[in-house]
Amino acid sequence: NFETTFTVDIQPVGITTIIATSDNGQSPSADNYFAIVGGIIISPTKGTVGTIVNISGTGFTGNSSVRIDFGLTKTIAMILTGGNGAFAGVWTVNTQQYGTTSVSASNGSFVETNFIILPSIYSVSPSEGSVGTVVQINGAGYKGSEAIDIDFGVATRWTVNAGAAGDFSTVWTVDTQVYGSKIVRATGAIAGMAENSFFIRTAMHFLSPTTGTVGTIVTVGGTGYASNDVITLLFGTNDNIKTSNAGSNGLFEITFTVDTQAYGTATVQATGASSGTASKYFFVSPKISSIVPTAGTVGSEVTVNGTGYAASETITVVFGEIPVKTWTTVTGISGSFTTIFTVHIQEYGTKTINATGGLSSSAISTFFVQPAIYSISPSSGTVGCQITINGTGYKGYDNIRVDFGNTLSICTVIATSDGRILQTVFTVDTQCYGNTIIAAIGAASDKAQAVFLITPNMPTVQPTTGSVGTVVTIEGTGYRDSSTIIIDFGDEKILKTTDTDAEGFFATTFTINAQAYGTKTIAAYDTMSNRVERLFHIMPNIYEVTPSSGSVGQTVTIKGAGFVGSDTITIDFGNKLGIKIGSADSRGALEVSFVVDTQIFGNKMIVVNGTSSTKATSSFTIVGGITVSPTIGTIGTVVVVDGAGFGNNETITVDFGTEPCVGEGESSDDGTFRITFNTMYSRAVCGTTTISATGFVSKSYAESYIIIKPNYLVTPTTGTVGTMVRITGTGYGASDFVTIGFGNTVTIQTAIADESGFFETTFTVNTQKYGSITIKISGASSGIGSSLFFVKPDICSVSPSRGTIGTVVEIRGTGYGAGDIVDVNFGSTTGIITGVAVSSKGTFSVTFGVNTQPYGTTTITATGASSISANNVFIITPSIRSISPTKGTVGTAVVIKGIGYGVNDVIVIGFGNSVAVDTGDANANGTFTVSFRTDVQPYGTNTVVAIGVNSEPRAVCEGTFFVYPNLYSVNPNAGTVGMTITVKGSGYAAGEAIAIRFGKNMTIQNTVADPTSGFVEASFQIDTQVYGTTTVKFTGLVAGSATNTFFIRPSIYTVTPSRGSVGTQVEITGVGYAATEAVNVDFGTTSSIQTGMSNGIGLVSVIITVNAQPYGQKIIKLAGNSSATVEGTFTIIPAIYSVTPVSGSVGTVVEIKGSGYAVSDVITIGFGTRGNIQTAVADGNGYFIAAFTVDTQVFGTTTIIAAGTVSAINTFVILPQVVSVSPTAGSVGTVIIVTGTGYAANDNINIVFGTN
Repeated sequence: NFETTFTVDIQPVGITTIIATSDNGQSPSADNYFAIVGGIIISPTKGTVGTIVNISGTGFTGNSSVRIDFGLTKTIAMILTGGNGAFAGVWTVNTQQYGTTSVSASNGSFVETNFIILPSIYSVSPSEGSVGTVVQINGAGYKGSEAIDIDFGVATRWTVNAGAAGDFSTVWTVDTQVYGSKIVRATGAIAGMAENSFFIRTAMHFLSPTTGTVGTIVTVGGTGYASNDVITLLFGTNDNIKTSNAGSNGLFEITFTVDTQAYGTATVQATGASSGTASKYFFVSPKISSIVPTAGTVGSEVTVNGTGYAASETITVVFGEIPVKTWTTVTGISGSFTTIFTVHIQEYGTKTINATGGLSSSAISTFFVQPAIYSISPSSGTVGCQITINGTGYKGYDNIRVDFGNTLSICTVIATSDGRILQTVFTVDTQCYGNTIIAAIGAASDKAQAVFLITPNMPTVQPTTGSVGTVVTIEGTGYRDSSTIIIDFGDEKILKTTDTDAEGFFATTFTINAQAYGTKTIAAYDTMSNRVERLFHIMPNIYEVTPSSGSVGQTVTIKGAGFVGSDTITIDFGNKLGIKIGSADSRGALEVSFVVDTQIFGNKMIVVNGTSSTKATSSFTIVGGITVSPTIGTIGTVVVVDGAGFGNNETITVDFGTEPCVGEGESSDDGTFRITFNTMYSRAVCGTTTISATGFVSKSYAESYIIIKPNYLVTPTTGTVGTMVRITGTGYGASDFVTIGFGNTVTIQTAIADESGFFETTFTVNTQKYGSITIKISGASSGIGSSLFFVKPDICSVSPSRGTIGTVVEIRGTGYGAGDIVDVNFGSTTGIITGVAVSSKGTFSVTFGVNTQPYGTTTITATGASSISANNVFIITPSIRSISPTKGTVGTAVVIKGIGYGVNDVIVIGFGNSVAVDTGDANANGTFTVSFRTDVQPYGTNTVVAIGVNSEPRAVCEGTFFVYPNLYSVNPNAGTVGMTITVKGSGYAAGEAIAIRFGKNMTIQNTVADPTSGFVEASFQIDTQVYGTTTVKFTGLVAGSATNTFFIRPSIYTVTPSRGSVGTQVEITGVGYAATEAVNVDFGTTSSIQTGMSNGIGLVSVIITVNAQPYGQKIIKLAGNSSATVEGTFTIIPAIYSVTPVSGSVGTVVEIKGSGYAVSDVITIGFGTRGNIQTAVADGNGYFIAAFTVDTQVFGTTTIIAAGTVSAINTFVILPQVVSVSPTAGSVGTVIIVTGTGYAANDNINIVFGTN
């Protein structure tokens, strides 16, 4: 056989014969056929409308015209072929839609390919201008009627629709962008993007105002400058009056103040460092640029400055009324002047300053004459001081009211004819410390002020002598208003603090604390160290028993002074002697506390005995006392009343509110008791109810109270507008009318309590703003309670609730902050709508367009600046884009693209009658691109379907794909002779007959294609053929032929036997080798243990003898010189191949040898019943030798076991022997002991002795 290849040369379309002829005539010739079909090449394969395309083709009818069709245009060109059926020509892409467009060439053959039309912007008119220029652009090569987003520079976008042929035209006004060339970009959702450019020039678009005086603030605006360009502004004679930077968008706005320039027209010019220049004009007029000061009193010195006059002209300045003051001055070269004058006597009010130029014009300004108090005497003092004041600058004969501090109209005076007030006197009244304003206010003029300092005083200390505990009253004036006054007494700092009133007055009392006898200083001062001091004399006594009466358990504190320093003090109380021991401090002060012990009702004497001083007495009255537990409750609460300080063994009656004797008991010997009662059966109403206990004999009375409170429960406490709220209440008045208020709704619900004070009602949350809203629960007779309900924001409406990208959605929200600003996020888009105003009721409504986002439920979040967020959803539905290519064989890679699917959605691709040939995943934007290979389908047109598994409703994209025949699978695609292989083909006509050829076997098998799918599958056994690539060919009568290959490899066919010990002979056969090639055999670690020669059909057979190698599986390699190497295996097993000697008696030394063990294996030798009679170690080839002495065991064949990683056995025959006779000599009658070994177990031994 032979195999060769060649390339088809250029020939016309049709069936062409192939003839194979022997060079030497040893064999006849043979022929076959080959069909030449047309083929075309275009260049380029993509471009815009107007692109010139080169086309060439072969395999067409010779010397005939080939018609070229392009997209919708039939016969875009006619080209003549040569005699060999080849042609070449060009055509120009005409106006057609974007995308893959068919190019076909036909005469005797029909061939088509694709040209991709790309979008373009082919004109921008004009191509340059300033911001505000109206520009028209034209484009082509877009998808018919598709939406095209037009982008200009960095900021502008609008949308137009392409015409049916994919062209468009639109105009726009250049918006604010930076100087220079800008990209004009047109992007179709399908066709993609094309670009052109427009050059933006600089312009000064406003100057405001255009006329004014020096000092006028002028605003200049420009557009079209470079981003962040440095702008230098020229004004008149000033070539850099201001420098600024343009914004990042090339827009600038500069405000400057007109500097000193002469009267007339001045140029305003803005120059960009990286762009151009623009200018406008400004007219400078004269003005009085400043009056310093602009207001003042008589005697003030005033500076007048003027600008905008002609250079070096004389200026006449006139000021005031009667009398009038006039003077002249001369301007400088810049048209400005300065002059100074002193305000002479004038009445109150505005006075004119007029400055007139001899060459230009006049300007006026004003000066305001203000009143002034120019003298005050004295400048400080206390309440009661007399003050004299003088002033000027009032209206002539004005009625002037004088205010002092917070005292209005402390006196009045009439001004003189020229506005003066002279020698006015008043007395300081009571006011607080500090600088106090004296204000002289004219009825027809303004006020003037001066300051008088009021200082503090302490006029009253009452009394000035007393003991510790004496209450002292002090008063102070002239302090700071509403300030804290600190009282120090003797050595006690900050004994007390008090606050002054608004007039700096205070009055307070303090109790003399424990200090040593003598004269002490009282100091009253504030935080600003305004201090006044007085004196007080301390006398000794017990000055305090706190409290003076109380119940048992009361802590009583005794305080005294005037005792001997550090004296020991004993306290007796009632019938309790020495209830407490204490001591006076070093200053003779005493403070001791004790707890009233259990004694009966009445007045008890307190006796204080000093060890070194006389006693002092006081008293304490024990009164009845009760404690109530609990103190707050509802109807049904069990109340425990504990009492003490009552008469001994007397009857105690407990009253509850207006109900007498709800409990009764008897006090103990020490006047204590406990009584319990239940409020369940009382008639108490909501509120505080008194509990009292009365002793029948002592009349001791004590009371406490329990608060019966209404109770209510609000459920839930948070929600949105529309939430149903449930309120239950207990402890209200019987038949009480309960009003429920909610936020700004005074009465949202009412209820009437039943006879037990219980009510239940519900209401629905109405429109309220975001936040905590008060629920006011008002019982007509039970008082007012409140709770909070937190109103959360809610997107209450989304309309529509589903749609595709581009849908306009309206959302409505409630529960937001009143007047809040809401930003709306949509899916992954932050701020799709911002700045939405919320009504005073917390509601809003807004619309937005759905932008590109994935399929499915997409969250809408509306967040208020002062409130939290609320969410709702919108369901985005999907759509499909493209399928490419549209034809090929089974196994062709096909790409399908879709948008609007779910995030990471699973995409199932159906092809023809296959529901799912492949799957893919949509990305985070809901778009997907899935590549799959066409599976088995019949020859011809088949449908492609793409389904999003998680989409609802599911998106389906259909298209067609033309299936050609293909032998797509040889399984396996390489193997050995005798192997069964399965071959599969597809794309054949349904049910057609298929002939299968394998290598030199022209028809190894016939079969029929599947009657529905055109699928072909057959299995056959590799017949004997030599090593190498062998052709597999399917030939159908309808669909034609397809081929594939199978690689025949050599193999070890048999290894006999497959296991054995060292020395075993092994026969190895192999097939699939090259014909008559030398084959080398490797065994385990031994290379080239044998060689063989394959026969004419690649068969080889060799015999090897297993040499010494360690235990285990060994690789057999058969390596052909010109083919390949293959492997087989043989397992070496261990053996004890030598036992020397093979028999003997106990005590015999036995040597054993073994092979086939693991390298360095530790070998344990077992012998008969002896599990470990010896050990040995295998060498690197698995060989070992060991010796042992036969121990005492029974007669017969005994197993020898050599156990390493694996074990081997052999045998040794134990022979009997007599091992001893003792004694070895003796007389008749001697007792002889005979011992033997190696006999059978339990054997009967007969002893023969001599003739016996």
